[in-house]
Amino acid sequence: RTTAPLPVPDGTASSGSRLAARDVVWISVMDTGIGVRREDLPELFTEFTQLDSSASRDQQGTGLGLALCKNFVNMHGGSIGAESIYGRGSSFWFILPADGPVTTTAIEGEYGIRSA
Repeated sequence: RTTAPLPVPDGTASSGSRLAARDVVWISVMDTGIGVRREDLPELFTEFTQLDSSASRDQQGTGLGLALCKNFVNMHGGSIGAESIYGRGSSFWFILPADGPVTTTAIEGEYGIRSA
């Protein structure tokens, strides 16, 4: 059993969130590729961003893959990230709540709030 802090709606009208310990599924993938420079890590999950835009690069793509992964994980109430050592490889991971995303309906029931 693994737990991790994940954002859950705080049940207020401001639609804020708080962190709560939840049972999670944690998936990680490691590679021994060229890695990512530290200064480029914040751009990994940005739409239409390619870290190597040179004409001689081996891989083609639109720069949407990791951005779509981030949106998918966020929609399910999880978290996603990456660590890398340039020249040695990278580790990509995501965490999803084991019981699924917290919905507004679940929060309303927990706090006795009723929708009109």
